[in-house]
Amino acid sequence: MKNGNRVCAYAMICLIVLLALPDSGFSQDAGIAPFVRDAMKVLALERDAKDLGVLTNARHVRLGDKTTEQYVDILQALTGCTIGKGNLLFFNERPKNSLLVILAHRRTMQSVVIRYDGNQGKSTVLSLKDEDVEDPAFFLNAMPGASGKQTFHIVSLLSAWFAEAPYEFLQCAELHGHVCPGVILGYLTAKGIAAQYALLPGEQYIFIASPNECKDDAIQVILGLTPGKRNLIVKPVDIKKIKNTSETMITGVLIKWSESKGKGHGVVVGVDLGAIGAVSEIGQDKPRNLKVLAVRRLLERVADLSDVFSVVKEFPVTRELKEQLVNAGTNPYVLLGMMPGAANASVTH
Repeated sequence: MKNGNRVCAYAMICLIVLLALPDSGFSQDAGIAPFVRDAMKVLALERDAKDLGVLTNARHVRLGDKTTEQYVDILQALTGCTIGKGNLLFFNERPKNSLLVILAHRRTMQSVVIRYDGNQGKSTVLSLKDEDVEDPAFFLNAMPGASGKQTFHIVSLLSAWFAEAPYEFLQCAELHGHVCPGVILGYLTAKGIAAQYALLPGEQYIFIASPNECKDDAIQVILGLTPGKRNLIVKPVDIKKIKNTSETMITGVLIKWSESKGKGHGVVVGVDLGAIGAVSEIGQDKPRNLKVLAVRRLLERVADLSDVFSVVKEFPVTRELKEQLVNAGTNPYVLLGMMPGAANASVTH
């Protein structure tokens, strides 16, 4: 018993000593706090200010071999921004990228970008006003040491927050890593599907993403589909040869399927180019400042599905047709008689 008591006493002493030691993780994490406080001073905003927003790639990037979710707690404590308030935003990046924290002022459209590596930090003031973004050199000079691509990610995401985009749209942008016309069109497609083709008990969605573009990340988030669950099928098809769709940008093929009944309903869906306007044609080869302006214009349409979502073709789906549509190598639009060619030889790679 005496030996047992000694062991217990020794264990208790060790526990007390460990609890008294400084937390090495906290001391490292606290290194970003001065940068956050300075950024709030630059923006002339205090904790819990209604115009304050935070954007970060925390949770997605790593500092060395450590994950970065602990920084979310620090940012919430210092700024008062939270997911529930809709002013703590995230974006996906490569795990080896630096930790980025951007504090923004919604009314003045000013921001401070903090880049932190776990030991050292650097801050840059970034104006997001239209007149600054419209400058052709903006994405070359706005953030020293950062690529124009990374600056575009920040500007486009904060543009969505400035526009008070719905939180579920911001979730789409988080997965995709930025906001672009494609993500917005995918969001409009998915919301149109959910509104006009709501699932009944026992039914499920299968979406054939064809062509495969940025839009598919939004469809994945809003409809709860993933390639891993085999209900989001990716087929990179060139749709320029599809007949009689000059006014519609086709975004894919939806199958509303009932396994118990062994049948479903199919729809070729898209967005109306006339309703969207020329901004939808700004692709990856256009200057980034034009894409940001396109994003800001398109965000005005996010809440309005009435004249944007388009149904190109509806058709019954048998089990045999479903298997043909989802099988690798088959072109769904050839199978549906919308495009000439051999169905099993028209998928581009």
